[in-house]
Amino acid sequence: MIDEGTSILQASLAKGRVGPYQIQAALSGVHANSADWNATDWSQIVDLYSVLLQFEKPLLCA
Repeated sequence: MIDEGTSILQASLAKGRVGPYQIQAALSGVHANSADWNATDWSQIVDLYSVLLQFEKPLLCA
């Protein structure tokens, strides 16, 4: 199921229309593809949350 989700995410990203759901899926994918906590790419997690925050920022300011 992880491989299927990764394929769907990659197909979605290839369309060039990235939104908060794709970023959330990417975050889940980083966690799901990590063997354990120590193997998690935490810098990628931070980067993805930074991108996600850009989508959420207008909602926080409203």
